[in-house]
Amino acid sequence: MKIGTLLHRKPLFQRTNTARCPVVVQLLSSCCPVIDWTTTGQQLDNNWTTSGVGMARKWLFLLLLLASSVSVSAQDSWQDKLESCYSSNYIDWEECRLCLYMQCYPQSQLRDVYKYCFQDYFGLEHLMSDSLAAVRYIEAEIRSADSTDWQRPLFYYPLLKNNYVRVDIGYVRQGIIPLATMVSAMLQSSQPVDYDAGQWHKRWQSLLALLNNPHCKKPLNYEEDYQLIEQTIKSGQYALHHSRLFNETYRQHYRIVRRDVFEQMLLPLIESFESAKPSSPSNPKTLKP
Repeated sequence: MKIGTLLHRKPLFQRTNTARCPVVVQLLSSCCPVIDWTTTGQQLDNNWTTSGVGMARKWLFLLLLLASSVSVSAQDSWQDKLESCYSSNYIDWEECRLCLYMQCYPQSQLRDVYKYCFQDYFGLEHLMSDSLAAVRYIEAEIRSADSTDWQRPLFYYPLLKNNYVRVDIGYVRQGIIPLATMVSAMLQSSQPVDYDAGQWHKRWQSLLALLNNPHCKKPLNYEEDYQLIEQTIKSGQYALHHSRLFNETYRQHYRIVRRDVFEQMLLPLIESFESAKPSSPSNPKTLKP
């Protein structure tokens, strides 16, 4: 599934909860291994059978799914996880995204969730005009990163409201996206930030309230980061770095690109690479978001 299809999808509140199928849970395990999907799968399976669907219908669905020999791509896996969010426990599209983010990145502190939100509202944290400086920053980050940082799967995934996409600079390191193309995409994504501290504070508080869903994992270091975020906003700023815990746990090196620019300039290069790459147990076409 193309990310453009995913990003433009409407909320699925009216859809049936077929994402509760245990097979989908197994698919989630391949792209989000940080979750104990064994226990979660049992819980979802219980929800399925107790919701009145019936065992016969469930097993018929499983057999049809297995017989179809579906090849789950990287972004299909992301879509599966998104669809797994939509149930009676989730009341809002943004709430679903926030809860999903915490499921896949349980070592996130509150400041990491905050960054996930403000990046999508404001885009690049600095107005870019110097392409040579951007080239040097990316080259330096690739050189300075620990070799183990590149052992994880490559990734790209949309932010909170689909305005921007986080793109792994590992694509640049492997030559899948030329460095000049990445920098050009960043330059085209850069725009002046219309920042009103009061309005953003209200928006952040409304997003923060969504995390009160008892089915959402609470971000770590909540109270301390809450105060830090409050101080940052009151000072007239909004940007914060990832927590040290997040960086050390997930080893992500990315740049954010506006969605339309990503779809036009970068996604075709990634899809071309993915389509040419053999899919096998030793080289699965899956992606941890």
